[in-house]
Amino acid sequence: TEGLMTAAGNITYGDAERIPIRTMLEALGPYDGAIAQARLLHARGDAGFVDPLRRADRLLTDTLLPAADALDRANREALDAGYNRARGASSWGLAWLLLSGLAALGALVGTQVFLARRTRRLFNPALAAATATMLAGLVALGSAYTTAGGLLRRAKADCFESIHVLEQARADGYEMLAAERIALLDPVITLISRMSPG
Repeated sequence: TEGLMTAAGNITYGDAERIPIRTMLEALGPYDGAIAQARLLHARGDAGFVDPLRRADRLLTDTLLPAADALDRANREALDAGYNRARGASSWGLAWLLLSGLAALGALVGTQVFLARRTRRLFNPALAAATATMLAGLVALGSAYTTAGGLLRRAKADCFESIHVLEQARADGYEMLAAERIALLDPVITLISRMSPG
């Protein structure tokens, strides 16, 4: 609940985040209450513990887990959109860098050729140094842009994607464990019906 309250205070993606968080916050109280009631009745040996257990299971499968999936999807889509924007900006930046750098190099070479024809000197040392400096800067900046793009791709694709898959696998494992435990307590609920979609 504390984590959800913190997330609710940091909403940045509008209703795509707000609605699932609100749904989870509203369903957590009845879910906790149903679980507490089922535990109490089960501890007393009352067979009526099955009804609140089923109510809690329905809240979990029909409300809490779909809301959690919607929140995960909203954050995932926002991350993908931000990543695509950053990649686009990086690509445009590299294109403008190369275009302006090539234009500057062309101007320097053109000036060198013009001066060579006018003054009958093969090359101007200052213009040659400026051309070499411009070329070195262009290569260094282009390499920096390319490296930054590679690091961004690596951070998202190699790191985040791996962590996200592991987190999803852990969540699926917990859901299967819960389904197995509920199936042991309630003979009507079977593992297959609990895990089937819808």
